[in-house]
Amino acid sequence: MRSAALLLSVLPATWVSTCLPRRPPYAEVDPSDFTSLVVVNESSDRICSVHIAVADARRWGPDLLGDREFVDPRRERVFEIPAGSYDVRLEDCGHDPMMERRHLTVPAEGLRLVFRVREPDPEDDDEDEPVDAGAAGPDGGPPSGTR
Repeated sequence: MRSAALLLSVLPATWVSTCLPRRPPYAEVDPSDFTSLVVVNESSDRICSVHIAVADARRWGPDLLGDREFVDPRRERVFEIPAGSYDVRLEDCGHDPMMERRHLTVPAEGLRLVFRVREPDPEDDDEDEPVDAGAAGPDGGPPSGTR
């Protein structure tokens, strides 16, 4: 009985520590080091999720827009982050990627990231797809090794 009470008292703390988002890696940065990353939506699609992670992180950061905020077409959203190198991912409302940028340098002056058209999903690369038949070598003929 005593072990059941102990488990019940520990379980909520464990759940809270694993389910709540961790502090961003830049949480300890001096506020004067922050700059603006402006996500500009020039497309006709709604951006529903914006994930920003320190470059080369193994996981995307949390959705900075949350469940109730969007970047509608012809609108923009400002994120205050420290200057540095980041991976940025924009997603639609089905959580499908619209744009990914790796090693995006956000300088101290800030940066405007403009989204115009959905990009192919980098995870959907199919190695069995044929090479583009319209590819040409430097002389206008077929690429080298295909003649």
